[in-house]
Amino acid sequence: RLHHLHPFRYQCSEQSTDTEIEAVYDSAIKRQVMFEGNNPNRCTERAAVLLDEAGLPSEETMPLKVIHYMMDHPQVATVILTNKLLDAAKTNRALQVVQSEPSNDDLRALTRGCLYPHGTPLTDVQRAIVEGLCKAFTDIKSERAFAKSNGEEMFHLRDFIYFLRYLRKHSHSVDDRDFELTGDVLLR
Repeated sequence: RLHHLHPFRYQCSEQSTDTEIEAVYDSAIKRQVMFEGNNPNRCTERAAVLLDEAGLPSEETMPLKVIHYMMDHPQVATVILTNKLLDAAKTNRALQVVQSEPSNDDLRALTRGCLYPHGTPLTDVQRAIVEGLCKAFTDIKSERAFAKSNGEEMFHLRDFIYFLRYLRKHSHSVDDRDFELTGDVLLR
């Protein structure tokens, strides 16, 4: 049986401080102690700290250093989300999962799944829409004009997914299987 997870979220930024991060851990630890009560072995609830965009805090002020102790002496789970590799002190204390760049087949499957119901065959027009959106995304990712000043890519897979969901939500539905992409939707 899996435990029920209670997330304690913290959105990191360039201005993040160790005091703020430590406060999130303190709240999570207090909640975990409350869940465990007198019988920690029978506890079905787990608190977890989720640190999003952990690559943003300044390396000079070292606000993430507080998580070293928390990961060495875990009382709650820690999940760190970042678009860039963290230093060895953090990565050596954790399991690291890296998402590779999607293949063209992966992009087509993703686009098809976001726009059209599973199991229905695509028409030629729908196939052209899928191919065109995938090509546009790969072209934008490879174009240096769409990079930040430090050379980092500006658009990521999650941006493409949000775009596809937006298209599906704001497009004119003909029926459950089809929808129309209009110029108004694309220009919003």
